[in-house]
Amino acid sequence: MNSDSLKQKELEIALENRAFEIQLFWQRSNYFLVLITALGIGVFSINNDFLSLVISISAAISSLFWFTTNLGSKFWQESWEVEVNLLARELNIRAFEKSVDEIVAQVKKSLDDDAKSFMRSWIDNLTIKKYSVTYNMILLSLFSTIIWIIISVFFIVEITDFDKNSNKSIEKTCEQTTETSNVLN
Repeated sequence: MNSDSLKQKELEIALENRAFEIQLFWQRSNYFLVLITALGIGVFSINNDFLSLVISISAAISSLFWFTTNLGSKFWQESWEVEVNLLARELNIRAFEKSVDEIVAQVKKSLDDDAKSFMRSWIDNLTIKKYSVTYNMILLSLFSTIIWIIISVFFIVEITDFDKNSNKSIEKTCEQTTETSNVLN
């Protein structure tokens, strides 16, 4: 096996591993989305602040794990993309060496159509900005973590306020009992 065919085989492996990492990223995200949705349903369907607090803390922790898992997945995806680019460069494969400007021009050309509605033109212009679906999912997992922390804090406040109110209620009941005892005596 000559050097070029070995590099070609390495490139195939790197491309497969990159694709595998992307697939795992989405599988993991789907798992966490289902888990966090189920926890959310649990929090808002039960009528017990303490259990809601426990479940919301579980959702916050799950969201944090989702966020860090996404970061780990993105790391390995980037690692394999670097490997693909290096191997492609060594094999003189131009597709992996295109600049962002060249890719944007290529996409603009494919989207170029004079007979477009306003909405289609607007969407095409946003498409050219090259938003990252991976980055958006990472942001969503971070946002989920923040929201679940806020919800958990809300339940902590609810529980502590309830305890204060309960103590006041108990004190008031004790006072009323004492007053009733004094009247009876």
